[in-house]
Amino acid sequence: MKQLLVYSYFCPETPHRAGGVQQIEGALLRTLTESEGWTVSVLHTGPCYATPTHFRFPEHSDIGQPDAVNPDILIEGARLMRTLAGDHDIVLSIDRLLPCPLPRPCVLMSNTLSYQTEAVAVQATQWARIIVPTAAFAKKVRALNPAVRVQVVPYGLPEELFREAMSTPPAVWGDNPSIVRLPHRPDRRKGHHEAIEGLARALPESQHVRLEISWLDEKRYASYRREIEYLAHQLGIAQQISFCGWLNGSERWRAMAESCAVLQVGCFEESFGLSIVESILFGRPAVTRRQPAVKEIVGPTKLLLEVADPLEWYRALSAYWTHQIRRDSEALDRHLITQLLSLERMAARYDCILTEAIQVL
Repeated sequence: MKQLLVYSYFCPETPHRAGGVQQIEGALLRTLTESEGWTVSVLHTGPCYATPTHFRFPEHSDIGQPDAVNPDILIEGARLMRTLAGDHDIVLSIDRLLPCPLPRPCVLMSNTLSYQTEAVAVQATQWARIIVPTAAFAKKVRALNPAVRVQVVPYGLPEELFREAMSTPPAVWGDNPSIVRLPHRPDRRKGHHEAIEGLARALPESQHVRLEISWLDEKRYASYRREIEYLAHQLGIAQQISFCGWLNGSERWRAMAESCAVLQVGCFEESFGLSIVESILFGRPAVTRRQPAVKEIVGPTKLLLEVADPLEWYRALSAYWTHQIRRDSEALDRHLITQLLSLERMAARYDCILTEAIQVL
């Protein structure tokens, strides 16, 4: 039985998982464990919702100053990491630089370069491998760190999602309201402003559309929400904008089924684009700017509508519903995506890569 230590910035079993990889990690680790080839332990920060195989990493930045650390807590964390690593065959880090050199091979699961912490982790020399979800993203990682071996493993999604997606009735466009979702983190690069301005630009034709924005009720996002609400008020479409809490699992899928489309019309280039891919699996078009990683996953489907001008998203969406493709062709596209995104296939590839890294050492 191989021993895997996972270093994570969140508990994989937390019931509230905001973001892409947060939806993936827990299912991946459970599948590896159920394969009976691995014993998995997790070292993470924040609250814990799991078993005794989880260990809490000490928080060293709780002084109230974001750039300040307590050296004693930092040393405590490094000692804990070295001790636990010594009891395992390999360490898998989720988007984070390891706190100290370790006597075991170390692999990075890299999911984005769009935030400083993750970008710094990719540049480290401590990795035996870096695993990424798409070839498009792998190209960026290799350009940043050409010294490390980068391997591509697409995300695996749960069977329940596929069943729910394939059994969901087609969307109905033109109802009042027709719900268009923005199911992303409150990141300015995701296109919230563009979505609102594009909705206003398309009036009066777009008056049946309601933008539903997923939101994290955290203090750091409060000013951005006020900014979005003010913009909607100034443009006269405040009544067409609503905010909802972050949804997970079946709640998110239900919201997807009740929508007509998803928007991601900002400048943020996804490394996988989970919410976009989910929308397409549910047969709901996704309007985006250029997204090479998403296109790699979903292939040449007409459900991905890439626009050069983000403020023209409504025109692209309206044109899609006016000239709908045959449903059997659309269903075939979605079926091919489900084959690529098997959770068992993802776990098998991680098994192979991690085992190989152990053997090479």
